[in-house]
Amino acid sequence: MACFSLLIQTMKRFLLLANPRTGSEYLSTLLRSHPEIGLDGELLNDEHNLPDDVLQYCGQQLSKFEQKFVFPEQIFKRKLRFDELVRHLGADVVIVLWRKSIAEQLSSLRIAEKTGVWFEGVEDFNNNHKNGLKVKTSISDQEMREYHEFLVKDWQTIGSQWPIDIIPIYVCYEDLIADPLTQLRQIMARLSCDMETYVFTSPGAVKPAVPPSDKIENWAQISDELKVMDCIEKNLNVKCQALDFVPDPEPPMPSKGWRYNVCAPFMPNEAKDNVIQALVSGSVSSAGFWPKEMADKLRKVFDCPVAQPCSNGFTSLVITMQSLGLRSDDEVIMPSLTMIAVPNAVAFLGAVPVFADCADGQYNPGLNEILDVSSERTRAVVLTHTYGVPTEHLESIANECKARKWTLIEDISECVGVRVRTESGESRLLGTFGDFGCASLYANKIIHGGDGGFVVAKDAVLMTRLKALVNHGFTPNYHFLHFESTMNAKINGLGAALVCGCLDRMDQVLAHRQLLSQWYRQYLQDLPLELMPECGPSDTPWVFGIVCETKQIRHKLRAYLAENGVETRDYFYPLHFQPAFRRITSDRRYGRAERLGSTGFYLPTYYDLTQIDIKYICDV
Repeated sequence: MACFSLLIQTMKRFLLLANPRTGSEYLSTLLRSHPEIGLDGELLNDEHNLPDDVLQYCGQQLSKFEQKFVFPEQIFKRKLRFDELVRHLGADVVIVLWRKSIAEQLSSLRIAEKTGVWFEGVEDFNNNHKNGLKVKTSISDQEMREYHEFLVKDWQTIGSQWPIDIIPIYVCYEDLIADPLTQLRQIMARLSCDMETYVFTSPGAVKPAVPPSDKIENWAQISDELKVMDCIEKNLNVKCQALDFVPDPEPPMPSKGWRYNVCAPFMPNEAKDNVIQALVSGSVSSAGFWPKEMADKLRKVFDCPVAQPCSNGFTSLVITMQSLGLRSDDEVIMPSLTMIAVPNAVAFLGAVPVFADCADGQYNPGLNEILDVSSERTRAVVLTHTYGVPTEHLESIANECKARKWTLIEDISECVGVRVRTESGESRLLGTFGDFGCASLYANKIIHGGDGGFVVAKDAVLMTRLKALVNHGFTPNYHFLHFESTMNAKINGLGAALVCGCLDRMDQVLAHRQLLSQWYRQYLQDLPLELMPECGPSDTPWVFGIVCETKQIRHKLRAYLAENGVETRDYFYPLHFQPAFRRITSDRRYGRAERLGSTGFYLPTYYDLTQIDIKYICDV
């Protein structure tokens, strides 16, 4: 059976998935005794007179904060898919409770059906046996084979419908009975629940284990093959665990919270003053003073004729590519090791994202990697300067794009304000090498607006076009006359006011990033870790990353850091492996992106951190 539960304080939902007679009532009782967990009844029991729209019914039950049980066979009886049920319930975690021996499970089930007793504590067990009440059952080989086939079919279906982002917590019945606290610890850790200060209680100890030979009257006649047959251990084929490259689940937050978050927004006084001024003056919309002021500041910073604020990094890419007039068969080359907003923008317009591997020893593709995946349909190239590491040989890439009439787009979400040296020795901002520079201004970025984005461009003719694209295709002279269909991608006045304050202090936050990088490199230099490449001459990363020798080491190190209050984040999961884009990717492998994506992660990186903080993190 499966049980649905809601963590009342953290609002973290989980499913307990198990067949009858695998200890689900015992585990539920233990979990229910924790004040942060609610648990109650069967969700899909026939006694509830379920309506035709079962999913709507489930939602109504959730709105009442009633958490219920559900059997796998009940899911399939009502023609539901397991992944649809998980999504509809909003479950973050699935606990899989299973029993090793099918003989023990089936005999226990038959006795419970015979007696009507589904949970027997140790006191009841001892009294019954003292009074000579020893219930047995008879099971044929055919019954056991049919039950096994029934279970295998259900669990294989569950596995085939398993949501790829949900990692199961496996709890074996025998392990739960032998050492319940160890099993509870792994569950509570994944749910970020406090277990240190709470004692789990049960209405009575679970009864002693009784071997199936004492419960099955015809045990001697059952074939040896069936006596040792397992139930689901080999049949729950959860695809997300079968692939070596799939990221591990995020280490859970400690019950006391993070001592160091992986990121925090830069909030200078100028930004706060701007937001207050916007509120007092009422200039809070996209048509007010602050978006115009933001555009002016961006034009000065990037020394360009066009700067268009927008709502986020995704829309900055979309309106940029809309201005190019991308067609459905056009291809746009981009790194495989980058954020999914980049291919999402291309796919949103009906064009085709094409992924390129990192150059040797780098976090970005080089010219050879770009040319290696190009074709006659290539229309544009996006460089992302991943984690603030500048793409090497930018001038050569820009010249090649110009020669081939490809548009070069720099996504500078992770490197606003970062400078590099040109071949002539000139100091030049990233974002000025391409035809366009696009950026996200999400709260974790070097420069941010809580959320937001912008586009800068070299061609002054694009100014009017981008203004229309960001605003439903409005034309300047005819307010409600639209020549094309486009989105609302405007930034609001409060966000723009925040951006302006951060831009005024950009040099300060970059100087601090330089110090953070120096401190991390100093304290980590003797550890068996690969440190990220330097981010420009001043080494000003968006985040500071490290690479472990193996994925397993990364998982253990991140878990240990989390236990000590340090939040971290995995490197990007390579785009050519993303389920969202598997339909358009070939079986081609990108080894450098895969290595970084499976073994790299980044450490806390934000303005409020001091050298003492960095030393603590590195000492952990």
